[in-house]
Amino acid sequence: MALKIVTPPAQSPISLATAKAHLRVDHSSEDALIQDLINEATDYLDGYSGILGRCIITQTWDLFWDAWPCDGDIKVPLPPLQSVTWVKYLNTSEVWTTVSAADYDVDLYSTFGWVVPGSAGWPTDLFDGINVVNVRFVAGFGATPDTIPARLRGAMKLMIGRAYKNREGIRATAENDDGAIARALAPLNVTGF
Repeated sequence: MALKIVTPPAQSPISLATAKAHLRVDHSSEDALIQDLINEATDYLDGYSGILGRCIITQTWDLFWDAWPCDGDIKVPLPPLQSVTWVKYLNTSEVWTTVSAADYDVDLYSTFGWVVPGSAGWPTDLFDGINVVNVRFVAGFGATPDTIPARLRGAMKLMIGRAYKNREGIRATAENDDGAIARALAPLNVTGF
């Protein structure tokens, strides 16, 4: 399995104005620093390399497999899944072919999304190679910060606040705080992919 980001989030989960209000900063001389802290917190939590194992703000990803899954069902990482744009595969003529959306179902409501083949199963003319099955999907809580769970926004503001206050020290993460951040994030953490 391989993952590649196609369209990154259009905005940060916490706006500069929100972070500055939380920090009680009313000048612009530290805007670049505060934006860096927002980006650090986002990178720590979001996407494939983030500790939550999920997408925060809407983003588009490509998921690649070397074959159709043995049981047929394709598990989609980085919840919450919003939609599947396409399922494509490299056929034995080495041409990328789009599977009709009528030939599979998409589960948007389970913790991890699923793409389940219809009764006919997946096409059998699959090329023998690597990354020959491609699922393009859209994931995230929503396109704007107000769609993110309040506990996640709160944890991010705590992380940004601690990093701002302790600029030369260890950056605030879920592991090195007094537990408030970790407790806020625990219900949002997904594992098992």
